[in-house]
Amino acid sequence: MSLVVSAWLLFNWLIGSPPKASPKPLDITTQLELAKLAFATVAGLGALVALVTAYRKQRIDEVAQILARQVARDTNHDATERRITDLFGQSVEQLGHEQAPVRLGGLYSLERLAQDNPDHRDTVVSVICAYLRMPFLAQRAPGVARQGVTYPLELLDTLDRPGQQELQVRLTAQGILTKHVFRSTHSNSNYWPGIHLDLSGAELIHFSLSECKVRIANFEGARFIGGAGFRKAEFTQIATFIGASFQGMANFKEANFTHSANFDGAIFQGATDFTKSTFGSMVTFSGTSFDNDVNFTEAKFSGSAIFTSAKFTAATHFNQASLRECTFYGSEFSGFAVFDSARFHAEPDFDGASASHPNDDHSWPGRWRTDPTAATGLAPLVSWE
Repeated sequence: MSLVVSAWLLFNWLIGSPPKASPKPLDITTQLELAKLAFATVAGLGALVALVTAYRKQRIDEVAQILARQVARDTNHDATERRITDLFGQSVEQLGHEQAPVRLGGLYSLERLAQDNPDHRDTVVSVICAYLRMPFLAQRAPGVARQGVTYPLELLDTLDRPGQQELQVRLTAQGILTKHVFRSTHSNSNYWPGIHLDLSGAELIHFSLSECKVRIANFEGARFIGGAGFRKAEFTQIATFIGASFQGMANFKEANFTHSANFDGAIFQGATDFTKSTFGSMVTFSGTSFDNDVNFTEAKFSGSAIFTSAKFTAATHFNQASLRECTFYGSEFSGFAVFDSARFHAEPDFDGASASHPNDDHSWPGRWRTDPTAATGLAPLVSWE
């Protein structure tokens, strides 16, 4: 304000002030109007000050309410996390209890925790998988507890009472996992998407992932006692069965391996069914043993299919299968192999492979045949022009 007055005075000095006339007294009416104007100005300023004050108070109240809500949310979140941590710790402690009913309670508590708190589902699934990875039958049959060796199904009938109770706990743990990855439950809250199952080295009894959908499944070195069901299962990323052993029937009918699958070194003792299964970028069966009938009828291999040094002991069916790039280098077909109406996008590789001879039940693709000059037994496969 002082700067404005100083500028005004300087301006008047430079241009010269006009001669001052004798002031004319104001009449009563003018004085009243000036007074009204002054009062109105003062009132307006007062109202403006009151408005600014009310606005600032409102803003302060709003900020205080926001902070209060944030503090309440943080407090509730901290309290919830503490409750979850306490429940998780108690549930895990129950899993280590010597009494089977207490272990069952721990499993159901973990399931409820994961159901109500999606952010903790991966952790809960990891804990349940870790429980299943702990030795079970290996402790009761140490003579056959080597990797790649399956246990006779009859061993389950010889379990003592604690063993039978533990069997029920493990079946419950398996059931909890499969319940929440079952594809038909996508429309309700029971489905847990994006699950990663790590059951490497686990002993799985009558295990089934039929019609289930998982992101990653690791069954490396797992032992499937009894049947193993993977009918219409969907693996959206990686499925690993390296060194797994299947004591009973393995049902992979219409299974979908979206990306890669690895069965290297797996042992299939029972009948194996891959009918109408689909394989993505790569599937490998190197060194895999099929000790019973295996069926790949109408299976679709979109990428590389590698059967290097695989062993097919009984009937092998690739009828109407679709294979893009495949190799059976060094494979053995002790039973008979049928490739009727199989479609190959590239010439299959049977170099170094051998098959039972003589055997009129074979039906080889393209120019491949067993060497007719070979002695009885396993004869090399040769390509005839």
